[in-house]
Amino acid sequence: MTSHDCLGCSADTRALDEYYIVRDEVWLQAVPTGEGMLCIGCLEERIERPLTSADFEAVPLNFSQHEPRSLRLLDRMTDGLHERGH
Repeated sequence: MTSHDCLGCSADTRALDEYYIVRDEVWLQAVPTGEGMLCIGCLEERIERPLTSADFEAVPLNFSQHEPRSLRLLDRMTDGLHERGH
């Protein structure tokens, strides 16, 4: 297991292009220790709801044009606007 492996499904979150930072209260609800990584699917499963743009921290990592993102990460960061082509 590498430092980027999902705590839930063991997928490499970097290979999935799901490297992001959510607000502390969201993260701690999913991972009480605060340590580790989760893919979007496992994070949503743990918090029992879909992520929305309001869940993501306003940090450079989340808004960098040079950071690759999976379609489902983009979908959550844009509240579905990316998927609909807006």
